[in-house]
Amino acid sequence: MLCMYVNDNHDNWDERLQSVIFAYNNTRHSTTNVAPYVIVFGKLMTSSVDKLCGIDRTSVNQDENFVEKIQDKMPLTSNKQM
Repeated sequence: MLCMYVNDNHDNWDERLQSVIFAYNNTRHSTTNVAPYVIVFGKLMTSSVDKLCGIDRTSVNQDENFVEKIQDKMPLTSNKQM
């Protein structure tokens, strides 16, 4: 993902890394069908645009059994990787 945003000399990757990490952590992944940040924190990461627009991301997950559902999927994903 990072290689898409660096220059031809590949010497500005450190300037792009923060944005790429943000995008990766807030993007839904095909394995879990959830963004990694949501799995860890139960909500999407707040961006600068969210703050400027007054968007509240206190919780994108209203499901009480969210963690259990993710844990149930984890053994299935580890079997697929083998």
